[in-house]
Amino acid sequence: MAPGVAACLLSVAFVSCSPVRTVQNWTEYRFGNVLSFRAPFALERTGERGIDSNVAGWQGEGIAITIDYGLFSDPLNRYDDRSDYESVTEPVNGRTARIISFAESDGGWFVGVHFPELTTQDGRAARLTMVVRGPPDTGRDTLVRIVRSITFSGSDAGSSADT
Repeated sequence: MAPGVAACLLSVAFVSCSPVRTVQNWTEYRFGNVLSFRAPFALERTGERGIDSNVAGWQGEGIAITIDYGLFSDPLNRYDDRSDYESVTEPVNGRTARIISFAESDGGWFVGVHFPELTTQDGRAARLTMVVRGPPDTGRDTLVRIVRSITFSGSDAGSSADT
């Protein structure tokens, strides 16, 4: 079942964070005018907000996704002692990213992607971190596919979330 269109407003200038279309049974979700990602689950927006960055969240079917876009996004460098930890640096939509994953204490999975060098439309430096958490039966591979599905909007890595 496809989720309903539910617009969100992160700040006065932040654009829609609603699902936009279904592709191969995966629904595409937008994070303002910064990026979109796809997920095979019906997700609803949560009320998460950032203090010094743009933050958005989605959840549903045991999955929780959080995106943090700004200067101080978590670089995901404090998890290497976790069970089944894996880290790889690879391009995601043409931008350098580090993807990490590990098993959580409840048997679920944590998958995160960090983009350390993005640029906003007005030339400011930015970083972006997306974290996807899911239950054991979802599997690591599905969560990794979600972070690899990121597509950035505009011609540069970080079309500003506040334009």
